Amino acid sequence: MVIIDEPEQHLHVQWQQILMGTLRELSPTSQFIVATHSQDIVDSASSYERFVLVSGGAETDAAKPDSSAAE
Repeated sequence: MVIIDEPEQHLHVQWQQILMGTLRELSPTSQFIVATHSQDIVDSASSYERFVLVSGGAETDAAKPDSSAAE
């Protein structure tokens, strides 16, 4: 298990977009728990891989499962 807090800090947007895929390739048997504010990192995870927490009970677009079931 690997826990990463705010990996987007000091990362270029393009690196944020490939971060999760790269971590999966480097360690395919590991479970990653990532706390982030980056929409790019959230978008790089498949819908079944994400748990999105929002304050105030308001659901955001990131908290809604995406419509593509083929991920």
